[in-house]
Amino acid sequence: MGADMHVLIVEDDDEIRRLVSEVLADEGYGVCEASHGQQAMELLESGAARPSLILLDMMMPVMDGVEVLLRLAASERFRRIPVVVTTAAPNKAVGCAYAAIVEKPYEVSTLLEVIRRYEGAVAAD
Repeated sequence: MGADMHVLIVEDDDEIRRLVSEVLADEGYGVCEASHGQQAMELLESGAARPSLILLDMMMPVMDGVEVLLRLAASERFRRIPVVVTTAAPNKAVGCAYAAIVEKPYEVSTLLEVIRRYEGAVAAD
């Protein structure tokens, strides 16, 4: 599973980010990490991250998930990348475009189930 899928994990909690990264790598997914939205956008714009899916926390310092979603939606280059939002405050994502939402705290099995729906998505240009 996951052979050609690359996931950009955008999460400010180091422990959660490391755990999710390890689990996804163990499942065969390519993984890139960012600790906040600004770092994620820099990785995308530089070409250092070419994800086929973005796993995005909503509440982060520097640049939050709402701003990232708005920037992705405004970008011809990135708007087609599926975004799975992870948040303890689902109302924070209201009015934003995203593929799926996973409420925190979540079970790893639930997260994997949602991510697997997007296997075969095309990586960012």
